[in-house]
Amino acid sequence: ATFLDMDIAISVYLEALEAAREAADKERRVNEEAQNVLVAALAESLRRVADGDLTAAIHIEVCPTFQSIKDDFN
Repeated sequence: ATFLDMDIAISVYLEALEAAREAADKERRVNEEAQNVLVAALAESLRRVADGDLTAAIHIEVCPTFQSIKDDFN
């Protein structure tokens, strides 16, 4: 009976660990996509500046983490 209890406890722990890993992976993918969107917009705006367009700005919505980068560029 003791081994069964330990097996159940370990199984529950491993399931919780897997769920936490999946949640962390999902958050990482979301953050990575937000970063990719900002980098693409920044690259396009920098290209415009390099071509002489000093009115270039970033007009997309960005997550709060990247708002200062957008504000500093604009």
